[in-house]
Amino acid sequence: MTLPAAQLVDAYRPWCGEGGYALVDYPDYLNPGDCAIWLGSCEILRRIYGRPPAYASTLRGFDADRCIRAVGDGAVFFLGGGNLGALYAKHNRMRIAAIRAISRCRVVLLPQSNTGLDREGDPLATEILETLQSHPDLTLLARDAASQRLFGRLMDREIGLCPDPASLCLPEPSPEGRGVACLLRSDGEASLERADGKGLDAWDWPDLAGLRVWNRAGKLLNAFPEPHMRWRIRQFTARQKVNAALRALVDKETVVTDRLHGALFAEALGKRVVAIDNATAKISAYCETWREYYPRIALATSLAEALDLANSAQ
Repeated sequence: MTLPAAQLVDAYRPWCGEGGYALVDYPDYLNPGDCAIWLGSCEILRRIYGRPPAYASTLRGFDADRCIRAVGDGAVFFLGGGNLGALYAKHNRMRIAAIRAISRCRVVLLPQSNTGLDREGDPLATEILETLQSHPDLTLLARDAASQRLFGRLMDREIGLCPDPASLCLPEPSPEGRGVACLLRSDGEASLERADGKGLDAWDWPDLAGLRVWNRAGKLLNAFPEPHMRWRIRQFTARQKVNAALRALVDKETVVTDRLHGALFAEALGKRVVAIDNATAKISAYCETWREYYPRIALATSLAEALDLANSAQ
């Protein structure tokens, strides 16, 4: 059962309000999953507000004064995803600085998964929490029930629960295909050794040449000075990065992955998916929360089990 678009939009509507709005944290980096989150978030907010954001930017290029002038009494939305916590230090420090610079604005952090916000004794986790708690008008949303419970306990306030918005920009199923794709993380969230696959032909998003080309092009074109053209360029390059990822999966029958959006992309394409948790366990947390919408995603506890499940279907 696919998550209905109207239901997805309605899940976000209570947190939006009136007036102008901004969307911050365009993913100007090599992650098609975050690009899908961006595109889905843009579409959800467009359907709710009836117009594109009055201000949009990367975290690095965020201009607090321009943002405040653009939104007035409206809201500033920060992109969701799986990076809230102590794992991605550089990203979170830029987000902290941006939130502190707009203390007069209503701030909404779109659905997040925990990546070490509860890490005891970690100064970055403490700084993030203090920033979120001290802002006078901030809403934090979670994209899975485990993160919702954790954020609620740490923040001592209500935490909304919303599905990942990426599904709103994904294609209809095209289940034809042969063979197994093994999309395994090679970054700081990896929990698997590729050697466990004993010669397995595994790859990760950065290995895709087309994705790298569009990411470089996006970085160059992101400096375009005219705001409306820059918006169109960002939307186009984000779409091309998502398309590059989808092309790597479309001709396969089964996808084995420890990337959440690898699983969501493959499921949307109608593939059989076997997912293994990454280091932050966000895949199982997400799939268990929204299980009814992702019937083709099977969870395995190890790479060996995942490969057995994948090969048994061939």
